[in-house]
Amino acid sequence: MYWYKSFMTVALWDLPWAVAVSRVTLREETGWAWHGWIFGGGVVWMGVVTGLWAVGWGWALRRGFLQA
Repeated sequence: MYWYKSFMTVALWDLPWAVAVSRVTLREETGWAWHGWIFGGGVVWMGVVTGLWAVGWGWALRRGFLQA
């Protein structure tokens, strides 16, 4: 489960930011704002992925696709 959550975070959050930052001209005075969006947002995104994963897992258990 951890591997899948990490993969989703890298593929859907970190990779797009890495592409965006490589195309944007960064200035020293906006460095901390970028840092907050990228790394702080990554933590929030991991929380969203964890929540979605838990909902999907609960749904699959209730439907009988998985066994506890």
